[in-house]
Amino acid sequence: MSTTDTADKLNAKLLPIPTAQRLDVFVCDGVPDEALARWQSQAGASAFHRPVDCHRSASSPASFCGIVLFVSGAQGCLDFSTSAMLKPFYARAGSETNAFEWQPIEKNFVRRGQDWFNERRPK
Repeated sequence: MSTTDTADKLNAKLLPIPTAQRLDVFVCDGVPDEALARWQSQAGASAFHRPVDCHRSASSPASFCGIVLFVSGAQGCLDFSTSAMLKPFYARAGSETNAFEWQPIEKNFVRRGQDWFNERRPK
């Protein structure tokens, strides 16, 4: 069995994020520890990677992390820093991107697709 997820048997296509990489989660600046505890309680064991750790690496976090967690700014908009961190994930996986926004009031994560990202990133 391959480490890459596939769609149904009739229309199988390889997704751009190998299953093993879904254990590696990139955490954008501003995501609180409370959110990470919530993620682990729902998703199980994950290895969290922060921007400060990834700056030491020559490769982009999108090359080895299959999931990205972030927090948006005022009124659901993205600041330049967060947008720049998310952009490689959307460029790599398109509509299959596993990007989740932390909702502090509801205390849960919401998956955000490429259209949502394109509408909210700084121009």
